[in-house]
Amino acid sequence: MSDRGRSVAYFSVIFIAMAAGTLPPPAVTISPVEIVQNTVEDLVDLYDLGQQQEANGQISEALATFDRVLVRSRELGVPEGEAAALRSIGLIYLKSGEFQQSITYFQNALPIQQQLGDRLAEAQTLGDLGTAYSRLGEYDRALELHQQALAIKRELGDRAEESTTLNNIGIIYQARGEYARSIEFFEASRAIDRDLGNLANVALTSNNLGYTYKLLGQYDKALEFYQTALSTVQELGDRLSEGIFLDNIGNVYFSLHDDETAVDYAHRALAIFQDLDRPASIAVALNNLAAYYTELQQYDRALEFYQQVRPILEELGDRPNLARVLDNIGTAYSELGDNERALTFSQEAIALFRELGNRASEGRGLNNMGFRLMKLQRYDEAAETLLEAIEVYESLRPGLTDANKVSLFDTQAESYRLLQQTYIALDRPEAALEIAERGRARAFVELLAARSNPTVRGTDDVAAPTADRIRQVAADLDATLVQYSIIPNVALYIWTVRPSGEIDFRSVDLSPEETSIADLVALSREAIGIQDRGVEVIGRQPETDRQTHQQLRELYRLLVEPIADLLPTDADDRVIFLPQGELLLVPFAALQDENGTYLVENHTPIVAPSIQVLQLTEQERRAGGVEGAGEAGEVWAKLPSGETESPSPGRAGVGEGSDIPASNALVVGNPTMPTVKLPSGETLDLPPLPGAEREAIEIAELLDAEALTGSAATETAVRQRLPQADIVHFATHGLLDDFGTGIPGAVVLASGEGNDGLLSAEEIFNLQLNANIVVLSACDTGRGNITGDGVIGLSRSFVTAGVPSAIVSLWAVPDAPTAFLMAEFYRQWQQQPDKARALRQAMLLTLDRYPDPLEWSAFVLLGQP
Repeated sequence: MSDRGRSVAYFSVIFIAMAAGTLPPPAVTISPVEIVQNTVEDLVDLYDLGQQQEANGQISEALATFDRVLVRSRELGVPEGEAAALRSIGLIYLKSGEFQQSITYFQNALPIQQQLGDRLAEAQTLGDLGTAYSRLGEYDRALELHQQALAIKRELGDRAEESTTLNNIGIIYQARGEYARSIEFFEASRAIDRDLGNLANVALTSNNLGYTYKLLGQYDKALEFYQTALSTVQELGDRLSEGIFLDNIGNVYFSLHDDETAVDYAHRALAIFQDLDRPASIAVALNNLAAYYTELQQYDRALEFYQQVRPILEELGDRPNLARVLDNIGTAYSELGDNERALTFSQEAIALFRELGNRASEGRGLNNMGFRLMKLQRYDEAAETLLEAIEVYESLRPGLTDANKVSLFDTQAESYRLLQQTYIALDRPEAALEIAERGRARAFVELLAARSNPTVRGTDDVAAPTADRIRQVAADLDATLVQYSIIPNVALYIWTVRPSGEIDFRSVDLSPEETSIADLVALSREAIGIQDRGVEVIGRQPETDRQTHQQLRELYRLLVEPIADLLPTDADDRVIFLPQGELLLVPFAALQDENGTYLVENHTPIVAPSIQVLQLTEQERRAGGVEGAGEAGEVWAKLPSGETESPSPGRAGVGEGSDIPASNALVVGNPTMPTVKLPSGETLDLPPLPGAEREAIEIAELLDAEALTGSAATETAVRQRLPQADIVHFATHGLLDDFGTGIPGAVVLASGEGNDGLLSAEEIFNLQLNANIVVLSACDTGRGNITGDGVIGLSRSFVTAGVPSAIVSLWAVPDAPTAFLMAEFYRQWQQQPDKARALRQAMLLTLDRYPDPLEWSAFVLLGQP
């Protein structure tokens, strides 16, 4: 296994007080005293010489000069000069990575400054001490010192110094894995420096933000901050910071699997550090090169670099980076097949991470140790270690935004996969299912749990999934659950959970030599004429007869055939598929068995991102959308045994038993298309959709509602009616772009009244809706960014906003067949209060008229049946 993303020892957070040229040197404010003529002036000149020597990289000479200032100040009884010399010497040791030495000098300077009443100098030295303790991993002590410094600087009204301390506090929170607080302090620091025009410090804080986003797995954002920082310091001629930022950019390329580029950046950084004679920085660059060569499978060369790194870090007392190097050495030995030796280094590293209180690195170390134990077939120990890694990871989530939770999980998913493999090796498939579900749509689950219960803050407030709770969901929904988990290049795990409570496990080998799941899904989409994006389907003639598609057959063989004997024989019985990764793009209804029969002809398919999401949306549906429903801390509320699926007050369908008038439906079709400005700056002119307008009018008649079409279908009008609607139907264009919001997807409406005509996924995300279902009869509305949390896009936003069911499309849909299918869906739903069965019947009727799967199988029901 490659420990990519965990094996790099980062020198990626810069304490502003450490960086060359970022703080004014401590001023020597010497009052006139009765001494030999010119003595004070000579002392100031000598101090200025030490500053110049340090600026020129003459570190040894600068230390000697400041020492002469120190001795002479004591001889002459000039405490101001003594304190300034002590702090200057301490800063040199701090920059050189000799942290204990620096602490000694700062502690000697501090009481002198306090006695002199020099509040600014006192605050600066308190901050220096905080920086040194932080580099030693003593974060609580460091935070206490920085908070003292911050209080003094605010009292003095010194905004530049306040910015320095805010930055350094952000670094401490970052090291403790409290990323939300870290970003808050970095942004506050950067805002002050921008106001003051301090470009050097803006660059350094931009770097620190870049590193934080890298830790969160948001690599594009990390590169953006790093590149901004690099260009700034190059203009300023700050070579030390230039080397650091070059090294950090290499780290990001390493995470993006561009190892050659990473090596190039690391060598450029190393050359600068060696020119400047910076041991701490040299150690980090050497370590990173070793990590990159490990990934390039040049393990002997990697160990050669590590052997150079460890003694440097031990001499410097740099325990945080020493811990990372120990873990990295373990990685190299593991790759060479020596897992026993690797395990020894893992244990050393984890012990040090724990001493330092570095929870994020502790989690990564436990993950690596669990992998090595698994390789040694010590499965019980591996399971215990990997579960501990997961618990550490989950402790880092509270306080993060939804986007940061999603990206953070993607950097931690390996532990969940390894633990599943370990439980399967121990013949514990139900435990493996619990972990597979625990690692599924975590951020989404927390969002929905918080909607039902505002006291929910994170994973600790959400009950962990258990096999019994999963059985209860299958029983409550009267559905067979089919959960998939992809273990790359190893196996596809499949669990089926039947309403009667039986849980069965099957595994399909995934040989690295075979076509990958991602490629197979892509090929199947290409085979039936699906384009990656677009507003209309072109370049392919629709089929007039039933066809057999080899790729759809291959997907059936992979995904359904292994569990076909476990699926219900009654075609009206629900089957809820819970796909992962690329499988989220699979049109399950169109998969074909060896006889060419489509899955929808034998089963009623539904799709959901996770079992917990199903349970939460059902709980929300039964609660009628009332906030605060459900018991605190428990989101797996058991539903009453034998309760039926009929709509509850406050939520309704159009089937029998509905007590919500159909006139509450919001139906939108073929709005006057706006000119869309894309993030690239280009404009997109969308063609009108006359078929969508006819579709909306027909459906509105069925629902006893009035369709919003043309210029009446403005974004403003739709937003006003959405919260009161019980049924929402959009027949328009759908877009995949995120328009800079970070959440892909938008429903196209008419512009006007100050709105651009794009109802974006981000805007929907923040709404409070009460609809029973939203139907997105538009292109690509079921697509978005595929993450460990599922598809981030329109469908997720609507469910988060309170809608328990959504019908969305997996590709650009043709106009006429879509209009036919949608009308049939509502007709069928009027005859029975089951959305899944209604959609199945509509698909079958559309299949008879339009046999090409491109034309009838794009839509899937997400969520509640």
